Amino acid sequence: MQTILAFLVFAVSGAVGWFVSEFVARPIRSFFDLRKEVRQQMLFLSNVVTDLPKPFVTIEDKSRKRFDQLVEAKQRKRLVLRELGTKLLAYADGEPVAAFLLRKLGYDPRSAGSALIGLSNNLGQGNERATFSTSLKKALRFAD
Repeated sequence: MQTILAFLVFAVSGAVGWFVSEFVARPIRSFFDLRKEVRQQMLFLSNVVTDLPKPFVTIEDKSRKRFDQLVEAKQRKRLVLRELGTKLLAYADGEPVAAFLLRKLGYDPRSAGSALIGLSNNLGQGNERATFSTSLKKALRFAD
């Protein structure tokens, strides 16, 4: 009888361990990996110029090439921020248990995703950009 009871306890504890590992620990780990990626990209893209000068109709080739590079960098920044934002929104939708636990810990993947998408839409614009940036830092608990 004790052997059967010990086996049942062992099986149930194994099932609970698997459940916690698969549905809680792994998604939370992937959130922190995604959070780290957001932080790295925010630091990397922080010096990308987003306020571009107005292009002139007659620009010398060297200035035109520089302007085109700035436009391309701004577009890359916009796409990176939008991609990270959609990953966070998809995470919040796809991992409801982990997202709930993360909100209890003070992180908000949905708010962070929305802030990143808002930030990508408002590059170079003062007040809204600052609002989205502050919201992102709060949602992912970045120190700055």
